[in-house]
Amino acid sequence: MQEARRLLTATGLPITAVARRCGYPDASYFIERFRAEHHVTPAQWRTGSTPAG
Repeated sequence: MQEARRLLTATGLPITAVARRCGYPDASYFIERFRAEHHVTPAQWRTGSTPAG
């Protein structure tokens, strides 16, 4: 996940490409795992958004 965070912050790669580079061939599963660990989606992480609530 450290590499995923770096790629999301430092590149404009699509989420699917970030997922593949981090060893997740299924972007949906990557998003699920990222959200479980960080409580935001990869897209929200990239934009700096926080979860509502």
